[in-house]
Amino acid sequence: MWQRMENNATSPTLRSPGGTIGTVLLMIGMVLASSPLAEAREAPRQSGPLNFDERQCGRDTLKRRVNGRLEVVAKAETCLLFYAYDPLAEDNDERDYGIAWVQARIDPRGAWCATDVWSDLVVSEDTRMHKHTPGRNFKIGKSRRVKVKLTSSANGFGEENASLSEKTRIYPRRLRHSRFIFDRSRVLRQRWTGQRGGVINLTSGAELSWEEGDPPDAISSGLLYDFERRGRC
Repeated sequence: MWQRMENNATSPTLRSPGGTIGTVLLMIGMVLASSPLAEAREAPRQSGPLNFDERQCGRDTLKRRVNGRLEVVAKAETCLLFYAYDPLAEDNDERDYGIAWVQARIDPRGAWCATDVWSDLVVSEDTRMHKHTPGRNFKIGKSRRVKVKLTSSANGFGEENASLSEKTRIYPRRLRHSRFIFDRSRVLRQRWTGQRGGVINLTSGAELSWEEGDPPDAISSGLLYDFERRGRC
């Protein structure tokens, strides 16, 4: 059993056309994977020698007081899924392998428009991140359906390929990804930039490895976002 997973979303910033109107610190708490909202998105399609280990989701409703009235700005959710590559299907005696998969969802409400959304996958620095998806950046003028897929061969030690895949829709204008090290952790960041008043789904995943029998203490997913109150996005 995977030792521990954490989900949190931090520092969403609310903006108006005139500039920043406030900053809210939001910590998304754990919810059971069986809750109705946590099942809002289906699990990715799975093939090959992968064993599903765990799914945990965090969610919250962000509110802001405007002209004396409390408005719902957005509902947010981040889900973290982990799949272990079957150790009997790979021949590396020193390391074990798996895939971490993140499903993030922002649902703006009322007059609020999302302008930036960041979805992070975070692992400890001693956990290796071999490959990730999406593997490219997008700059688009209209929405399009894409297939997010990650194929794992246990970094070349596997007897056969395993994969996870999921179809999603991306929206204008830009979707980018980056990898970096921060505070002794490895971060895979996906960032959407645009202007949208409807649901935004972000999907990402990474092939990981760690010393055999010594998995990381935690894998975490983070969600950050900016909003403007415009009336029409």
